[in-house]
Amino acid sequence: MSPPPKGKRKEIFSPGILSPSSIFRPPLPAFFAGIRVRILALVLLALLPALGLMLGLARQHRNHITREVNQNALRMSRFLASGLDRDVQSARIFLSALSSQAARIPAGESGACPEFLTRLDIESEIYDAVGIADSTGRVRCQVPAAAGAGRLESTAWFKAARSSARFSVGYDLNRAVIDKVTMDFGMPIPDSAGRMASLYFCALDLEWMNRLAERLQLPEGAALTVTDAQGRTLVRYPHPELWVGKNFPDAPLARMIQSQEEGVIESPGIDGVVRLYAFSHIDNGGLSVRIGIPREAAYAEADLAMKRNLFALGAVGAVAMLAAWAAGHLMVVRPAKRLVEATGSLAAGNLEARTGMNHGKGEFGRLARAFDEMAESLEWREAQLRESESERSQSEGRFSEIVDRAPDAILGVDGDFSLFFCNQGAERMFGRSREEMEGMELFRLEGSRNGMAAMPASASALIPALREGKRGRVKAVLARGDGTTFRADVTVSRAERNGNATYTLIMRECAE
Repeated sequence: MSPPPKGKRKEIFSPGILSPSSIFRPPLPAFFAGIRVRILALVLLALLPALGLMLGLARQHRNHITREVNQNALRMSRFLASGLDRDVQSARIFLSALSSQAARIPAGESGACPEFLTRLDIESEIYDAVGIADSTGRVRCQVPAAAGAGRLESTAWFKAARSSARFSVGYDLNRAVIDKVTMDFGMPIPDSAGRMASLYFCALDLEWMNRLAERLQLPEGAALTVTDAQGRTLVRYPHPELWVGKNFPDAPLARMIQSQEEGVIESPGIDGVVRLYAFSHIDNGGLSVRIGIPREAAYAEADLAMKRNLFALGAVGAVAMLAAWAAGHLMVVRPAKRLVEATGSLAAGNLEARTGMNHGKGEFGRLARAFDEMAESLEWREAQLRESESERSQSEGRFSEIVDRAPDAILGVDGDFSLFFCNQGAERMFGRSREEMEGMELFRLEGSRNGMAAMPASASALIPALREGKRGRVKAVLARGDGTTFRADVTVSRAERNGNATYTLIMRECAE
């Protein structure tokens, strides 16, 4: 079937109409055109669920470590809070034991402490000061002795003890008892009317918590803070001198801590550093203990585990991609390349091109078999065609030889009535050489009836017969090369050659 005309084809696939290839084969970017890239894309798509699962497991592992960090921080804050709570209970028991000696205190005695107080080993009792105050807040005696008479009436814990006549806990930020910020405990001694007659008190330096924080070996940047119910800082590690005694009741961290009994939150501290805070409250005294660990330090192990898992994930993906690259080259790219090379060689005209691949049961094997069989078929057909062409050429040669050696003159005339062929018989008949005759106009071989060798084209007898398409014999007067004329019977046949008319003239000289 001949191809459609160019104009037709251009009309069918005009820019306004979608071609089949644009519908069924959308163009791919050049990067994705290679087989290797497509194999890697398929492998990546196949790995995506596994990679997603591994990433999910890695995140779960990080969350697990994060929960452990939170729980460890909360346990530490509980431990410190329980230590403070034990201090409160111990102070209650200690002061209750001292209050049982109230009857042994001489009435009106001031300055000199009772013998049972002076015999106390204060250091072994972990307290920094023990003393007795009257109902007005004036310190009657104190061990160890302090310079000058102390006054307690301005402290909140003394006011609470005097108004409730019960054990109270407070803080001496003004250093009324000793020259330190202390946690103070008071046990009132009631009179017969139930009002406070005197007060046993003891003071505990909270510096022990700073020492404990040092022994805990908290991460760099960590902070231990103890605040009271009003948000005042009682203990701060490190740098207690910068923070102790300061009040930050409106800080966001303080508000969040006051709203919960205990917990773990992540928030900027009063110094602006974002930390993971674990906090616990103490009922006795309204204290809150919090430990703040910088976010980077708190989650260092979790982040490291996440990085390790991501690295392992990336390594697994890279190994899978490299394996897919190598395996794809051996199993797909190499046989495909051999097929492409064989196809290119065949397209270049090498009919002996073969894939050289094993004709196995796989797709490439079947494709190689089909290609090799096609190439063999083409080679066989080409051989048959060459053989037929050779036979045709030999046949034409024999026919040309027969025509050339025919005794009659045979001429080939084109549509312009010029000679393009003549045989040996024509050379003999006209006494002209083949080179001289081929290309000559037909009428120049004709002569007039009166014996003239030269005549005009308009007087030709053969050309009108050829133009009219006559077939059969025509009588004509012909002229030899030497000028003599003769009569001949001319047999005319017409044929089409490449869309143009050609004529074969067979001439035989006849008698007058």
